[in-house]
Amino acid sequence: MFGYYQITNNKKNYYDFQANHWRRSNPIKYSQNLFGLLPLGKSNLGQFRDFSDTWHKWTGLDYMQDTETYERKWLSYRIERLKHKINEIKPRVVIFYTKIHTDTWNEIAGCNFRELENTNNSITECPKNFSAEFYQRNGTLYVNMASPVAFGACNNYFEAIGEKIFDFVGHRKLGKI
Repeated sequence: MFGYYQITNNKKNYYDFQANHWRRSNPIKYSQNLFGLLPLGKSNLGQFRDFSDTWHKWTGLDYMQDTETYERKWLSYRIERLKHKINEIKPRVVIFYTKIHTDTWNEIAGCNFRELENTNNSITECPKNFSAEFYQRNGTLYVNMASPVAFGACNNYFEAIGEKIFDFVGHRKLGKI
């Protein structure tokens, strides 16, 4: 968002954005809707934040016994719900972050982001050569990018993504959703 709106990345702007705009149902200035792929976060790949045995004990639900069972239970449903929401809301931009879910993002966007790598619909930045891919369909730009907390991600990467979004959208006024 900072890259797209050309906001200087510093602590003051970061805290202002988090406090007043990020994940708000009525953001003050910047347009966004945020949806998580699966509602329970993970602290490590393949593990629930509070570890799967704890979730299973707390809930008594069989599908909470481990991450794989949880994902088998809910992933298809979540993919369909996200596709439905995108079709309903018709956002100008959908940003998918975390490259480990690229196959899921492909299913939601209806494309193959891996085929877009190293094309005009891709950028590569940072010392670790992070890439981001861009796909447009039915008036919506889909962006597949690394997680903002990925080790080695740099400001240039996010600024380049923002500029590429601007190239597709053509203005910096996405408006409120």
